[in-house]
Amino acid sequence: MMVYVVDPTQENLEKLYVGLAKATSEAGGSTTAMTLIGVVGLSTPGALVEADMTAITG
Repeated sequence: MMVYVVDPTQENLEKLYVGLAKATSEAGGSTTAMTLIGVVGLSTPGALVEADMTAITG
């Protein structure tokens, strides 16, 4: 998983990690490797987080 974050302060990252853990749990997923990249902006105006994920289903 690649996560791009605008303004990656400690406070914002803590909120992000809580949200990711909740979403992963609700989706029935498990922990995975993650790369987090701080960015100045994203392609959608006002967006704060963008994630690229690869899922393997069987």
